[in-house]
Amino acid sequence: MMKKRASNPIMALFGLTLFVLMIIVLGQNQLFFLSRLHSFITSTPHAITDHSNHGGSSVQKTLRDQDQPFESFSSTSKSIINCDRATLGLMSHGFMNIDPKLTPSSKTLIDFHKFLATTYGAGQSQPQPWSQSQPRPRLVLASRGGSVGRLILNQDEVKLVAEQIGFEVILFEPRKNTSLHESFGLIHSSHAMIGVHGAALTHALFLRPSSIFIQIVPIGAEGVSDICFGKLSRDMELVYEEYKIGVEESSLMEKFGKENSLVLKNPKALQKNGWSQEIMDIYLREQNINLDLNRFRIYLEKAYRKSKVFMAING
Repeated sequence: MMKKRASNPIMALFGLTLFVLMIIVLGQNQLFFLSRLHSFITSTPHAITDHSNHGGSSVQKTLRDQDQPFESFSSTSKSIINCDRATLGLMSHGFMNIDPKLTPSSKTLIDFHKFLATTYGAGQSQPQPWSQSQPRPRLVLASRGGSVGRLILNQDEVKLVAEQIGFEVILFEPRKNTSLHESFGLIHSSHAMIGVHGAALTHALFLRPSSIFIQIVPIGAEGVSDICFGKLSRDMELVYEEYKIGVEESSLMEKFGKENSLVLKNPKALQKNGWSQEIMDIYLREQNINLDLNRFRIYLEKAYRKSKVFMAING
């Protein structure tokens, strides 16, 4: 069996939502023989891991934390495992989706969120009811600093506007060594999250239901943004809104011009035959964002009002 290097937590977390059973966040590049996770599956599950890499040890730790532990063995092991039926590799009900009609116990993304809370929230303090000592709702601003493309060029100004409105703003810039327990603790205890479309927004899975989530949608990424995080947000019962940027807010206007460019005026026409590498580079790697602060402020003010209500009820 071919060994694979475990990917960083952001892409691993993004990849896990492709699993119908959604076993684990840091095991994106592992292969699984699955027959039951709690009430997700049946019989005794086995995980094939590579003990020599970081991903394998992370898989083992998470599986050991479950009420019904998994048995695991190394991909380099010479042991023979006999089973009546096995599922090898990834299973999917669709992109970023769990279809309760196709799961043995009608599981949903809400159940998966509870699974994540059990795994990564153990031992962490839970949000407390609102009090005067916590007068401001917490907003997580997912930052793409260090990434290629889709940067918020005026991020500092956006943060300042949000603070002026009344938010406590936390910049969240997950890195390769960022602990998922740490990420869960921050996001689960927050009341709102915003960020530009990208893999880091998969951390919205850590938000509590009824939290506020705003996805900033770049030019040309409307369809994929809804597929990746729009449906996920609705299934997670988040208060979801999209902020679709205007042409003037995209850095592509400087490169292609506003009036005569099909890139800006009709992205769907360019994408009708699929996402070639060239098209993907234009919209996802070459494009950065300079938010219209006056326009975006309206979204932030609405999010603030809803966050206050959420915080008063849920802490």
